[in-house]
Amino acid sequence: MLRHLIFTVISLLISSNHAFIKVHHPRSWQRSLVDTRTSRNISSAAPPVPQMLSSSSPFTGEATGITNISLRKRRGISVSVEYKPFSSDTTSTDCELLSQELRKISKTSSIFAADVQIISDLAKEQKTAKGNFPGPCPVIFNGRIEDANGAIERGADAVVVDACDIDSPQIKKVDIICRVSSADQVRTLLATGFKHAFLLPGTLEDDELAAILEVLPEEALVLASLTCMQDDSAEVSRGKELSRMTAGPSGATAKISGLLIEGACVGDAEDVPYTSFVVESIGKKSSSVFRMSGLTGAANGHFGSELSGGNASAKWRRMKQ
Repeated sequence: MLRHLIFTVISLLISSNHAFIKVHHPRSWQRSLVDTRTSRNISSAAPPVPQMLSSSSPFTGEATGITNISLRKRRGISVSVEYKPFSSDTTSTDCELLSQELRKISKTSSIFAADVQIISDLAKEQKTAKGNFPGPCPVIFNGRIEDANGAIERGADAVVVDACDIDSPQIKKVDIICRVSSADQVRTLLATGFKHAFLLPGTLEDDELAAILEVLPEEALVLASLTCMQDDSAEVSRGKELSRMTAGPSGATAKISGLLIEGACVGDAEDVPYTSFVVESIGKKSSSVFRMSGLTGAANGHFGSELSGGNASAKWRRMKQ
């Protein structure tokens, strides 16, 4: 009788444990799943981290990701360069080597190009820098609107378009930088809802530039273009002026965030030395002498460069040819 009672108690305990395992554990797992989902919901409610727009992103035209981060510095002004080879025989290896040197040595903020294949080669190399320091610089297409879609498919982070092409079906799913040269053009664009990124000619008169800045939104990304290798390095002194330019008496706070040095790289021995020179010279504040880091005149082909009193001056063989 006692043995039968003990056996019954043990059976009840075993059944109880099985019931606990079968009922309690699924509930515990279910609660864990709910907690995970709740956590994800909380995370999704947090402010989004800026990311480069992907090919699957909806079209917005905003410079919201890598373009905005790289071309808008907390202090000073960003300097980007255009790669426009003299020779049609430029190889993918040439592009990839230059891409690496511009990122690591010259510290350029981004690279502009008008050729789709060059965009492809530059984008491919820049992707290899992901997770490293310095990280990838944006590759920006500034060629024909008819080629924009091909450049986007091959990795362009942004495209430059004229104001008349802002609604082109060729420029979906990518950051857009719009060329403008007057305050009226800006007003027309703002009326369409575009207010994100603009490229101005840096050669405009100061009052014309101030008029444009006066109507631009404070949050707009504003770039100004300058021609490379000017006499007495005028692009450097002008770049410094543009970095200090304000919108005038209206109290507007839009300002020029970055410079594009057009034709800076052409596929010769002076590409990297010149870009290094202009990036560092524009960023200099105090009186000092500019030095080509790790390079000599014999190696890079330049005649000499000096930065005195905050103003740089250099001579380049390319301009003598």
